[in-house]
Amino acid sequence: MNLIDYGIAVHDVGTTLISLSNITEILLNVDVKNLYLELPKYVEAYEEKVKKLKQVQPPEAFKDEHNCLIEGLDGIVDAFYYIFLGIDSENNILEEEIFANGLLMINEQEEILLNTTKGMLNKLIFYAL
Repeated sequence: MNLIDYGIAVHDVGTTLISLSNITEILLNVDVKNLYLELPKYVEAYEEKVKKLKQVQPPEAFKDEHNCLIEGLDGIVDAFYYIFLGIDSENNILEEEIFANGLLMINEQEEILLNTTKGMLNKLIFYAL
């Protein structure tokens, strides 16, 4: 895949991720019942983007960053599942420690994704010159 096609493929994924980027704020501002109902929607959206990224063959120069993107998104999905385990929807109870750890996991992965994206942009600028 050439650089332009790869950029288009990654842009599609990035656009969706930007729309989901306020996930921590959303998770902090919903009650347990709604969290139980809404969390699977986020899991599905992230899993769909991971699946698309895994189908893309990046240019050789971007393979490491591409793999980091996939790992970061997989990490966020894992965090969602982790948080989901701490929800008792019948009794409307959320295990706060699990929730806090899940949010920490999400924040760590978002930081990795941000740094990876910055690295990719720097490479793109370098290759464009």
